[in-house]
Amino acid sequence: MPGLLLVFGLVALVGGIVVRNQCVFLSVNERVGAELLVLEGWVPDHVVRAAMEEFNRGGYRRILVTGGGIDRGEPLSEFKTFGELGRATLTRLGFPPDKVSAVVGPAVDRDRTFNSALQLRARLQREGALPDRIQIISTGPHGRRTRLLFEAAFGSETRMGILSVPDPRYPERRWWINSVGFRDVVAESIAYLYARFVFHASPVVDSPADSGRSAISPVLN
Repeated sequence: MPGLLLVFGLVALVGGIVVRNQCVFLSVNERVGAELLVLEGWVPDHVVRAAMEEFNRGGYRRILVTGGGIDRGEPLSEFKTFGELGRATLTRLGFPPDKVSAVVGPAVDRDRTFNSALQLRARLQREGALPDRIQIISTGPHGRRTRLLFEAAFGSETRMGILSVPDPRYPERRWWINSVGFRDVVAESIAYLYARFVFHASPVVDSPADSGRSAISPVLN
């Protein structure tokens, strides 16, 4: 019996450590010294402001804002994609318009981050060549999954950095104290496990007739 209690105690201790650090694990940060900063266009405004600050101190040449069709309020909005909305938010906050572009695509009902990464890859190929490094900025616990899916879209040709801007509504090491943090971390934990172990992308195949376009589609097992 004492041995069994010890095992249960160790399991509870390890489980508590994992739970406490889950948001930190998902909110990964790694700078790679890139000249291109990529912002996910659907993120809240505090992440857009963080992207401006990162651009000003990081030596980047430009920002590309990704995101497909807006899935709520689109009939009322002058912007039809998150990429356009994110770009407009940046410029409204005072960011130079000539240093930011929107990378848009059709609305999709699944794998939106991956499809945004594919649109970015195709855009960069049309411009000439894929960069060696890209720095992505996203929000909180979405960061690790974002990097994983961008890596799936780009393959080994481009090294992906990621900055995960914390959500001010809850602390990373006490994410369970309110419904926002609990929902974000639990949902992103499930989504990350899906992206890591279930989702598979088909190989990137460049058309010989047009090296700027890729025939790519997600394959789900």
